[in-house]
Amino acid sequence: APGQVVGTSIQQTLDNTSADAQIVTYTITPWTVDENGDNACAGAPVSVDVWVEPTVTITATGDTICDGGTTDIPVTSGNTTTNGIQYTWTVTDNPNITGETNSVAPGQNIGTAIQQTLDNTSGDAQMVTYTITPWTLDENGNNACPGTPVSVDVWVEPTVTITATGDTICDGGTTDIPVTSSSTTTNGIRYTWTVTDNTNITGETNSIAPGQVIGTSIQQTLDNNSGDAQMVTYTITPWTLDENGNNACPGTPVSVDVWVEP
Repeated sequence: APGQVVGTSIQQTLDNTSADAQIVTYTITPWTVDENGDNACAGAPVSVDVWVEPTVTITATGDTICDGGTTDIPVTSGNTTTNGIQYTWTVTDNPNITGETNSVAPGQNIGTAIQQTLDNTSGDAQMVTYTITPWTLDENGNNACPGTPVSVDVWVEPTVTITATGDTICDGGTTDIPVTSSSTTTNGIRYTWTVTDNTNITGETNSIAPGQVIGTSIQQTLDNNSGDAQMVTYTITPWTLDENGNNACPGTPVSVDVWVEP
């Protein structure tokens, strides 16, 4: 008592302790004022609703992609708001990566994914970090109340390059083709190979899945059943590995020749 002078605003700081938009209803009664300044005659009450948005929280998952691949960062929320949720993001500038950009206003609808094609210009795995902020929307669809930001990392594998050395062996000898790489990836490197079929040579075979660990050699015993030196060509492809140890991103193949003396 006695209330507020008409023309002023009801101002109260409200905290929503839930994950969903909440409503509070104000029932407002006007009064005439007597000569002593006291409330005298009650007018017709009105009721108005005030919606209090939650502080929106989101879930987003990081990613590991191939060089030149496209991110797929799903952004979701368990919150309910009065007019929906959008999100925006900023991304760190990694000088070895091209294609990473901040969001374009007003952002994206919750439930969509951040998709950007990223190019790794180095020989090693590179990381970019996306910091994602959710927003409640006002009645006009504009971003209104920021929620709790989250940061997720995206690793971009390099296009792996390898070095392999050809060989010249005796008839019935064993190849020794070392395969190495200077690249660094998130989960290691493996390589596979195919070999040309030379009808005068026996013993040359393609690699067996999933291939061999980088740093090992291709060793096959080859028999030359002709009277002349014969050549077989090994085409070797490196692979980055995913978090489960499977071959993921192919690198740049190289071909090496092996001569088998008669």
